[in-house]
Amino acid sequence: MKINKLLTVLNDIAPFETAESWDNVGLIVGDSNEEVKGITVTLDVTLEVIDEVVEQGHNTIIAHHPILFSKRQNITNDYESQIIKKLIKHDIQLIALHTNLDKFNQGVSHMMMKQLNIDSTEVLSKETKDYYKLRIFVPNESVRDVESKLSSYGIGSQGNYDECFYKLQGEGQFRPTAEANPHIGKAGELTTVNEVVIETMVNDIPKEKIEAIVHEIHPYEEPVFDLYRLNKQEDYGIGIIHEFENGKGIEEFVQDVKIAFNLPFIDVVASSNSVKKIALIGGSGSPYFDVCRQNGVDTLLTGDIKYHEAQYAEQIGLNVLDIKHYSESFFKGYFKTYLEEQLTRLDKYDQSNHFIEIKESLINTNPFKVL
Repeated sequence: MKINKLLTVLNDIAPFETAESWDNVGLIVGDSNEEVKGITVTLDVTLEVIDEVVEQGHNTIIAHHPILFSKRQNITNDYESQIIKKLIKHDIQLIALHTNLDKFNQGVSHMMMKQLNIDSTEVLSKETKDYYKLRIFVPNESVRDVESKLSSYGIGSQGNYDECFYKLQGEGQFRPTAEANPHIGKAGELTTVNEVVIETMVNDIPKEKIEAIVHEIHPYEEPVFDLYRLNKQEDYGIGIIHEFENGKGIEEFVQDVKIAFNLPFIDVVASSNSVKKIALIGGSGSPYFDVCRQNGVDTLLTGDIKYHEAQYAEQIGLNVLDIKHYSESFFKGYFKTYLEEQLTRLDKYDQSNHFIEIKESLINTNPFKVL
């Protein structure tokens, strides 16, 4: 298996395009044409993790936390530069799955639920996706040609389907001026044409590009079309919700979380003693405090809560359990197993090659110690 094939599998699991705009996911360091010689799954990429990968004879890292968030002007001898140089020196390919994985069904929030031995299918904050609705008026004899050309640009594709068009028969009318060069009709004469209105959704193509495509493929000198910007709610997003049938006290719930995540302590904002409806967000969930309250959530389990953020949570009556960022290390075992299952189920192994070993990193990359 080559890296580009592995990237296809990972994109099937958590499409890279769904990552936040500030994020850095996909192949960060490496060559997409390299053969995969073993995969190590890790939370963070450190020099020690790279040593571990080299010792195992692997050449591919899948990390939850990326490197190279900001645009670099140079590679020198700072810590991030040392990581990059060491990856290149040992010909190791680095792939990151971050906020794109957070948003999907087997993402970190769902892994947290499994760790707590509870389940949920309700997303806390669903993603919305912008798209354009295109309505284009075409003479009867040109309909199939226009549909085919639209499809060649990816217009009319929805998920696993293409050429998704709705058509409505009608009658168009126009009078060309003396300066016109009409495809149908003559200058100065009122012309009536049997036309079809083609409607379709357009994803991931800028407005200016769509307009240029319509002018290019349409038989008329002055094509008639409408373009509406709309959005739709997706079935994925940040965080998930669980509601306890009988509720719990805050101290009881904290003890459950400490045991589940093997934590010696937890920073808690105890705004109330009642834990009934909880939300789980991998990473830092502070931007979603208000979303939690709007969804009737009384308790949020997340990480990296700052002092003033904690004060705000208390003001709005939200319990918050800060389990810190490294608590996401359980991601390694869950994702290793899930990736093995997906590769097998999707028949993505190249049977002519040897079996690709997948291991979770055993390196503790948590910079904090409890003294």
